[in-house]
Amino acid sequence: TARAADLEALGEGLVAWLHDGTELPLVRTYEDVPIGHAAALVGSEGFLEVAVRQGSAVERLGLSPGDLVRVGPRA
Repeated sequence: TARAADLEALGEGLVAWLHDGTELPLVRTYEDVPIGHAAALVGSEGFLEVAVRQGSAVERLGLSPGDLVRVGPRA
């Protein structure tokens, strides 16, 4: 379970990498992402979420619940 405080402790400039190497920004809210763009964020239940604002991460990124997502500083 990803916690917002844990990710904040790692500092700014964090990104999420999907299983296929796709890099997504780690944002605080859905509004931080332009409509139609993908990002990762910590949801209200404390889990890391990958989403497409006003879209579907399943359709756009081919993801399924439980897929591996790594988080770390941008290289």
